[in-house]
Amino acid sequence: MFNRWFTRMATVFAAACWAAAVSPAQAADAQPELKPTVTTGSAERLKREAAEAWEALKDYAYERRAEYRAKMSEKLAELDKEIRAAREEAAKKMEKARKEAAEEIEKALKDLEQRRRDLATKFDETSTATLEAWAGVKEAMRKSVEEMERALESVRRK
Repeated sequence: MFNRWFTRMATVFAAACWAAAVSPAQAADAQPELKPTVTTGSAERLKREAAEAWEALKDYAYERRAEYRAKMSEKLAELDKEIRAAREEAAKKMEKARKEAAEEIEKALKDLEQRRRDLATKFDETSTATLEAWAGVKEAMRKSVEEMERALESVRRK
């Protein structure tokens, strides 16, 4: 129904512009002092109908604001839904990352504990080392302590 009305109004508007010998842009800005080149009563009627049609066309967008708002409301609801989905997906990813990080840290801590046990064994060897073995035991102990410190620093950075 609206399409027929709109088509009719556009036709009347175009006919009035033609009859008044003005362009659609001029008709849009038409002032009462503009005189049509055709002076018959039908030309005046067409000009009046064209002006009414133009006013109707200008108001058309405003009149359809409820429809526009309804569409935008649907779009905003859709965006809200997508944001919620993205938030849920991000929460799952964060939880997965937390678990993976926790597993990695737990593994590193267990490695540290094993290194510490190995270090304790090497420390015990220092009490029973002979004169010939002393230099080697001392060097192994130094390397093990340095490795332990690097591993500990690595865990602290995680």
